[in-house]
Amino acid sequence: SGTIATNTTEKTQGTGSIKATIDVGAAFQVNTWANVDMSALYSCMRLDYYCHHTDPAAISYFELFFSSVHDWSKYLDASTAGKTYLHTKTTASGSMILPDGWSVLHLIGTDWWNNGDSWNAIVDLTFKLQAGVGKTPIVSFDNLRGGVVTEPAILISLDDGVASQYAAFQYAANRRVRGTVYAPSSWIGTGGKLTLAQCLEMESRGWVVGNHGTNHPDLTTLTEAQQETELSAAATALSAAGLKGGKHIAYPSGKYNADTLTAMTATGMLTGRTCISALGYMPMPDLRQIVTYGFDTSSTLNDVKALVDLAISRKQLLLLFGHGIVDSNPESYEWTTANWQGLIDYIAAQQIPTLHILDFHTLTTGPVTVPLPV
Repeated sequence: SGTIATNTTEKTQGTGSIKATIDVGAAFQVNTWANVDMSALYSCMRLDYYCHHTDPAAISYFELFFSSVHDWSKYLDASTAGKTYLHTKTTASGSMILPDGWSVLHLIGTDWWNNGDSWNAIVDLTFKLQAGVGKTPIVSFDNLRGGVVTEPAILISLDDGVASQYAAFQYAANRRVRGTVYAPSSWIGTGGKLTLAQCLEMESRGWVVGNHGTNHPDLTTLTEAQQETELSAAATALSAAGLKGGKHIAYPSGKYNADTLTAMTATGMLTGRTCISALGYMPMPDLRQIVTYGFDTSSTLNDVKALVDLAISRKQLLLLFGHGIVDSNPESYEWTTANWQGLIDYIAAQQIPTLHILDFHTLTTGPVTVPLPV
């Protein structure tokens, strides 16, 4: 139960999107009619949706239904329930964790359950949303399209610019695997961190050094004006050092808020990487909230290989991030050299393109040419 309206403000095509306000904890359905042959379209479909609520756990799941008959005696169904890679990670209670603003639901042929129907004469379409317990989400939908052509790619990043990342970079670069290091600008050249010479070498060999603040601040403790100052100061310092990634941010500790997004826009920053876990897609609707999977001591090599396989099978973008890469006795946030080298070798064996953050941003406006790993 809930209400429905036309949203003329948040839309990705046409004159308006469909805006649904769901009653507390309720299920809500939006029904529409069509007359379309989708047999060539369902193999890769996307739906844009805009979250108006500030509670990231407001929605438990989405579900889409298509039917070739009005009585729904047969239908095709795709649900996000149990498929965290379709949206973002979930809370302990199973609710979806979604950022405010635009996101995309990306579905491929194997996501659909067929209850005796076919795609060649669809007449009915239903969007179903289930609110989280005690939640009242507001979501707008727009631009359902099929037949989307995609290719998989991987973007690897390492945070904090610690010294152990230099050997990790060398191993990857020798196999033409590109990547990004997000380094606090004031940490470069200090004890236990990457030197400026190492950072410059990285950028000469297919890696990019991005913005991680000046001193790894918790941005959510700063005012919007202070966040503008922080982001700009780090970008200026990186640029002055001859590094290219100053306008590309990884939010320190993954922490950001609405003021951060305002500051990102006000300062002309180009991308912002979160710690929200999901497969990516191009184009992303909000480059200030890029999703990524993290790896640390709780992640086995096989866990991360499985994500690579998932991105390849779904032809999606996989963004990965870690921290220090050490030979032995890793801290909880680190990964071992053996795991890192195993991952790089696996990516190279799959011949999947790898990107750094500048490549990724270039893809938002046109094609990019990158070498395949070896």
